[in-house]
Amino acid sequence: MISIGQVCSQASESLASHIASLELQDYSGFTASVAAGHSLILIGEGNNLGLASAELGEKSLLEIDFVGGSLGHRRQFGGGRNQDICRAVGLNRNPDISVGDATAGLGRDAFVMALQGAHVSAHEKNPILISMLTWSLMRAIEVADQDKDQLVLRGALNRLRFLEADSSSELLKQSFDVVYLDPMFPDRDKSAKVKKEMQILHQLLSEDASSDQELFESCWSAANARLVVKRPAKAPMFAQREPHHQIMGKAIRYDVYVKRALI
Repeated sequence: MISIGQVCSQASESLASHIASLELQDYSGFTASVAAGHSLILIGEGNNLGLASAELGEKSLLEIDFVGGSLGHRRQFGGGRNQDICRAVGLNRNPDISVGDATAGLGRDAFVMALQGAHVSAHEKNPILISMLTWSLMRAIEVADQDKDQLVLRGALNRLRFLEADSSSELLKQSFDVVYLDPMFPDRDKSAKVKKEMQILHQLLSEDASSDQELFESCWSAANARLVVKRPAKAPMFAQREPHHQIMGKAIRYDVYVKRALI
């Protein structure tokens, strides 16, 4: 079982209040938390929140940033609605649609879809991850509100929300124009090709025992027009379901399951 501690004595009052509901054991430092037997450590300092691995070390920190970093670069140079994900979801033809993201992960795909005009409800059942996602979204909104030049960012953030929910059951009660599913990629050997942040994410979600069949059926029931499943280019079909068509990239493909045309 994954054991998680926290080091948040230097966190701001608002951040400390935000993560209090997680009820993690607090330690004086990273080393003390590791010595207590925790394999993952949630670290809060000021208004910054990250997750570290005992195995990879304190400096290998998983953080979520909707303003700068890779998403900031993608906001400026991402290719707009001609990106593969946008063509798969249908944003290249109709950006004003509702999308249910069944597995939010680090929130990157949800943000990209919101950036291109979709209204995205991203679901994530892991309490640590949803805490990091909601905190990062709140911080990004604060930054965008303080900068008049961030109208595009603010618009995307307004169209994005994160919900703590198990999509295997909760999506049966909901409906969206499109449901987007990015299931955990197949296990891979630890290597330089697997970024450390993804190793931490895999470690955090390693005990997820969701049934592929249940998740697929739940997503399919909630999709009014189409279901899009993100897969490694050479991976087998998710839940052994053959898609109606595919959008192929070099490393990633999108399997598209269609019920009707998007209005």
